[in-house]
Amino acid sequence: MSAMDKEKIFEKLRNYHEEKFPSKIENVEISALRDEFQILEEKTVSMILSLVYGRGQFTDSSTSLTAFTVKLGAINKETKNVDKSMNVFATKIQLLGNIVEMAKNSSFNFKPA
Repeated sequence: MSAMDKEKIFEKLRNYHEEKFPSKIENVEISALRDEFQILEEKTVSMILSLVYGRGQFTDSSTSLTAFTVKLGAINKETKNVDKSMNVFATKIQLLGNIVEMAKNSSFNFKPA
């Protein structure tokens, strides 16, 4: 993998982490989904960083990200204060999906320890 490809991944990850959830989410459904998403997020970002450093292999999490999009769409949008949280959530899912796709299409060299 070239240094430019690595830098593109790092840039996307920086942009991804700039998009933050509100500090307090009033909707219980979105709050629970956020907790569940954080586990997938940590696993996915760790996998991507391991790939970039040649210490891990690609694991496709796009199916899980799609499942979160479906779960997010099932939340009652009539509930008060849902729009901002849902928009941030949808953006984060999309950005992480784009990073996963970029990692999938890159040529990573696995360097066993």
